[in-house]
Parts: sequence; C-alpha cells; structure tokens
Amino acid sequence: MLGGYCEPYEVLALRKDGSTFPAEIRGRAMPYQDRMVRVTALRDITDRRDAEQRLQRSNTLLHAVIDQAPFAITLGEGTKEDWSLTLANREAQRITGALVEQQRKIHFVHGGLVDREVRTWNMLHADGSAIEVQDTPLVRAMEEQRVTRNKEMIIRRADGLETVVLANASPIYGDDGSHIAAIFTYPDITEHKRTEETIRTLSQAMEQSPVSVVITGLDGVIEYTNRGFERSSGYTTEEMRGQHTRLLGSGHTAPELYQELWATIASGKSWQGEFQNRRKDGSLFWEYAHISPIFDSQGRIRHYLAVKEDITLRKVQEEKILHQAHYDSLTGLPNRFLALDRLSQIVRGAQREDHQAAVLFLDLDDFKKVNDTLGHEVGDQVIEEAARRVRWVIREEDTVGRLGGDEFIVLLSHLHEKRDAQRVAEKILAAFRTVFSLNDREILLTTSIGISIYPENGDTAKILLRNADTAMYYSKAVGGNAANFYTDAMNLDVSRRVELEEQMHTALENDEFYLLFQPIVNIYTQGIVGAEALLRWNNPKLGQVEPTEFIEIAERTGRIVQIGEFVLRQAVQQARRWRDRNEQGFRVAVNVSPMQFKEGDFLPMVEAILKEYALPGSFLEIEVTENVLLSEKINSVEILNGLRDMGIAISMDDFGTGYSSLSYLRHYHFDTLKIDRSFVRDITTDPDDRELVVATISMARSLGLKVIAEGVETAEQLAILQTEKCDFAQGYYFSKPISGLALERFFLR
Repeated sequence: MLGGYCEPYEVLALRKDGSTFPAEIRGRAMPYQDRMVRVTALRDITDRRDAEQRLQRSNTLLHAVIDQAPFAITLGEGTKEDWSLTLANREAQRITGALVEQQRKIHFVHGGLVDREVRTWNMLHADGSAIEVQDTPLVRAMEEQRVTRNKEMIIRRADGLETVVLANASPIYGDDGSHIAAIFTYPDITEHKRTEETIRTLSQAMEQSPVSVVITGLDGVIEYTNRGFERSSGYTTEEMRGQHTRLLGSGHTAPELYQELWATIASGKSWQGEFQNRRKDGSLFWEYAHISPIFDSQGRIRHYLAVKEDITLRKVQEEKILHQAHYDSLTGLPNRFLALDRLSQIVRGAQREDHQAAVLFLDLDDFKKVNDTLGHEVGDQVIEEAARRVRWVIREEDTVGRLGGDEFIVLLSHLHEKRDAQRVAEKILAAFRTVFSLNDREILLTTSIGISIYPENGDTAKILLRNADTAMYYSKAVGGNAANFYTDAMNLDVSRRVELEEQMHTALENDEFYLLFQPIVNIYTQGIVGAEALLRWNNPKLGQVEPTEFIEIAERTGRIVQIGEFVLRQAVQQARRWRDRNEQGFRVAVNVSPMQFKEGDFLPMVEAILKEYALPGSFLEIEVTENVLLSEKINSVEILNGLRDMGIAISMDDFGTGYSSLSYLRHYHFDTLKIDRSFVRDITTDPDDRELVVATISMARSLGLKVIAEGVETAEQLAILQTEKCDFAQGYYFSKPISGLALERFFLR
C-alpha cells in the first residue's frame, strides 16, 4: 500500500462451504478517530473472469480462423504518416515472404511498404508500377472511412517473386466513432491471372496461327474459327458461326471417309486425314486435318477441335512429281514404267477373261540422222508429231507409251483375232506416209513395227515386250517401213546382231578388216579414172560379214571413228603404191561418217596421214552424205574448206536419198555428185527414176559438177547415161569390188 492506497489485486477466496472463488481485493488507509485504519474491500469477480475467459477463447478461435483463412488478412492502425501492420495471417506471410514479426515492423512510407530495417515487400499497381502511399486502398480506407473492394494489385517480395491479389480494405471505428484501425484482405488470384494469361496467349496463338482452327459442337455446327481458317476458306467467323461443317464440302470426298471421321471422334479418339474442300469463291483446295474431341471435367465430350493445314500446293507438287514419274515430259505419253505396268494389267485381264492382247513396238526409221543433221530441237518436234499420229489411229481404251528416244509402244486389249493388231499396225504405217512439216523443213520418216500377241508369243509383260522388240528389229532389217509379227526364227537375227557387236570389239586389233576397190570409169572411153575404197570384214568365227550388217553397228557403237581412220590410212597407202607404179596414178575415194567429222581432230588426222605417205591431196577424194552437211553439231564449212586447202576433192554421195539436196549444193563447193544406185537400177523401166537422173545431171552441169552414176550393171543403163551426158560410172558392168593388187594388174594392162 503506497500513499494510503493499495492497488487492486486478485486472489482466490475461500467460502464458508470450503469452495473457492476469484476475488478482487482493494484496500486503502484512512483516519478513524485518532488513528489510521485500513479498509479492505473484497469483490467476487467470478462473472468477470468467466467473461474474460470466454473472450480469450473467442479471440483464440478468431485468430485460428484468421490464420487458417485461404486468403491473406492483415490488420493496420495508426495515422497516415505512420501506419503500422499489427496482424498478418499465414497466407499473408506466404504472399509477402515476411514473418509475423517482420510484418509488424512494416510501416507505410512514401513509395510503398518498407521494413524499417530491411525492405521486405512492395505493393504495386496491376501494371507493375509502384503504389504511392496516397494511392493505397489502406490509406484511402483510413482517410475516407469507407470500404474498398477488389482492387487488383501486385505484391513483390524481396526475393523478386510476385503475387497478384485483390485488395479489400475495411475501416474499424472506436466507441466514439473515430477511425482507429483497418482490416485488409488479399485473396491470391495469381493462378487465376496465370490462367487468364494462358488463355489469352492461347487465343492469340490460335488467331495468329498459320493453320486453320475450328471448334464445333457435337452436332458439327461451327462455334469458333480463327484467322487461318478465313485465309484458307475465304469465310469469316461471323459467316461460319452457326453453320455446319458440311458447307465446305466439295463433293469429291468419298462419303465413307466422313463416316469413318465421325465414328472415330464420337468414340473419343482423334482422327487425322486429308480431304478436298471448296472455298467461298468456289475453288477447290486440299486440307490435312487433325480432329479431336474436347472433354469436360466429368470426361464427357463437349466439343470437337479441328486443326487443319492447307496442303493444296503440296498436293499439286505431288501430282506433278507423280506425273513426271509416270509420263514422258516431251509427249505426255505414259513412260516406260507406266506403260509396262499397264501391260501387266492387260495381261492379267486377258488371263481372267480369256481373250487376246497385243504389243506393238515402234521405232522410227533413220531418226538418228534427224538428230545428227538437224539437231535435237527438230528431233524433239518429230517425236511430238510422231506421238500425235500414233494416238490418232488407236482406240481410246488402248495405250500409247514412249519407251525412250524414238521408241514407242502400243498396247491393245480385248482383241477378237490376231488380224486386229495387223490392222492397227497398217493404220500407223499409213499415218507416217505424210511428210513432217517442221517450220521451213519437210521430212519424210517411216517407222518399223514389231508385233507380239498374248498368249501366242508370251504370257508375261516382259516376254511380250522382248518379242515385240525382236520383231521390230526384223522389220528394220528388211528395209523398214514395215510391220511384222514375232516368230521364233527372229531370235536368230537378234543373236546375230549381239554376236556381231561382240566380235567387232576386237576386229580392228586382230586385222580382220580389209579394203576392196571398185573402179570408177570414164563413161565414154571406159578408162579407169579412180577407185572407191570399200570396207570388208572377215571374222574367224562369223566368216565374211556383209557391210550392210556391220556398218550400222559400227555407227551405233562409235567404233566407226577408229575404223574410219583405218580405212583412210589403208586407202592413202594404196594410192601411194599406185602412184609409184604409174606416173599418173588416179584418185582413191573414201567414205567418211558424220561421226568422224564430229571429232575435233579429223582435219589434223587427214593431214598427218598424207604427210606420212608423202601423198599429195589431189590423189584423195572424200565422199560425204547430206547428213554431214545438215548436222548442226558439225562445222561443215570449216572442215570442207580445210580438205579443199589440202587439194582433196569432195564428192556428195547417195544424192537424191536425203531431205533437200538441191539447196545444199548451192552453199558448198563440191567436185563430184554421185547418183545413188537405187535410181540407176530402174532407169530403163521407171520413167520417174529416169527423169530424176536426167534432172540431176542437168543441174550438176549448171553448177560445174562432174556426175558419177553408181550401180551400173547393164549396157542399157550405160547407153542411157551416155545419152544424157553423164561423166563417170561404177558398177558390176565394169567390175565388182576387187583387191588393190587385182586392180593394179587391171590398171597396168
């Protein structure tokens, strides 16, 4: 007791019945009569203690509820200049990253929430900018004494992590109505914001995606389309919303495909495939689609999502590549691959239905001369025209294919008899009797045809093609411009050609080639003025091989270049011997292949051989055909002028068998013109041939050329040539080709 007063204190008092109760004792000293006495008051505080305990339990429960709340709760009090946080639940600690003790230290200062010792966390606007003290919902709630709800803000912790919250502030008033505190709640909406951002990002991605995106209901009615869909289809979202996807159908997609699609996605599985649709403008386009069901949280299908890519360009490229793989680029006809595939199908059909089929193998006669003389551009024009002519004469259900080069194939199905194939072949031969008009040129080309029949000549595509090829070569061997059915005997001819080619590889090295010479005589005096060197081949295995057999093979294989040099060397050597035996001597004529002219060293080679044998060029004559003059690959003027500079005479051989001989005689300086034996042979019986010979001699004389008639075999032919004033002749009437020694004896006598 100080100053006569005793502070109240609580004790546990004892009742008469022995029970206890909480009591508050107050005491004070006071004068009584002549002395000081102490007055003590005892008050039963059982009700107050019960009320306090109830309040404590309620407060504990309230704190537990606040602490367990799923959103952040803080309590603040103070003035605008010094506003402190006095309570922060666990969620507030998680969001801010600050402990309760740190939370209690936090005060608002200008620029945000700052720990007096360490910056702990900041409150920011939703855009990330700092919140000034005056802008905070806390301060506004304190100043304006009102409730602030759902103010979106960002709380940034010291570690840099950010949490998006919806701030709510409620003022707390004292008994006198004054504002003494405020309670704040911060529901964490970070995941919600992230979800919103994800949705926004996905939405933008869908809109900016180059592919088409479509969302439909279960009935196929469109609910959403993106910009990619608009670009590919031409329809806007507004135009398509509420429309069924069948609006895009082109009518070219099989119904079975759509049935499969709907059955698949309705079962909860994804479907992918391609189909052709129709744009708003009516044009068709190809799409590759991946269509999937969209499920709700209960696993039920609510929508369908289609992600589609416009593959029109790819399909066009694929079709182009496929066409290039199966069709000839020049003629548009099926190529070898596709033609043989169709032949296999025809054979299988013929086997099932027990009918006949035919293969016609075509090869243009002398087409190589066109390429060598007129160039490949003209050759391509000929091939295109030939393809058109063959297509014109066959049935629509039959096939014409190009195997390569100048080779074609015609496939005939459902034949009633073998004669049907013969009729088609005759139509094709007739189609080639008309000249090919190519720019300013007119060319007459024939074709050789070989025919094989299923099942007579083979029961597989491979055998039928091979036998038709064999029959075609037989048609060429008999002169071309013909069609022949395959026979077993034709295989012998094929074997012969193969064997000739094999033996020719070593014929030159084994000295199997040799020369014979046919005299050229003055048609009036019948004196020898020269001789033509003629190549012969005697093979140990094959015996004597005719030039008509091996020259073509030598040309085709390229061996003619080496063989031609051998002929020239042997001819010059013989001419030198004859000159040594006779002071005058005479010219030796040598045929030159166009392939020799293509070699860049032809002129140096001729000059070297003449020097080797010390023979003047005047003792040599080079015979060329129009193929040499017509070839764009050969510099004919330079070569012929080079030969003339060496003193070598130049003769045009086989005159009248080419394309446009007369025009070329005006541009090149020839010494001699040789009339082909095919015209001389019938000069006594065919007025047309005689007229041609007469015109040729007259034309040659006007150009200052000498004329040699080949193939003179009778006195009647000689008499006509003498009458028409031809200069020279050669043929069996004077002498067959003989050896150099025999001609030397004949000449010396």
